[in-house]
Amino acid sequence: MAQPVTTEKVDLNTCTASELMKEAGISIFTANDIVGFRKTHGKFSSVDDLKQVPKIANSVLDRIRPHVKV
Repeated sequence: MAQPVTTEKVDLNTCTASELMKEAGISIFTANDIVGFRKTHGKFSSVDDLKQVPKIANSVLDRIRPHVKV
């Protein structure tokens, strides 16, 4: 996994997959899953809503939590 680039938090409701990859240090596959889920189901209410995204394990959520916001 890539390491996050900055300490700036990425907004889950407005970010692109590329921004998620760069700022949260996740793979293109995970980033696409998050953005695709948002497009299908609407905006996230909280970071914990990422638990609803298929293939997002708790370990992934714990790792990216400090780098994302809503």
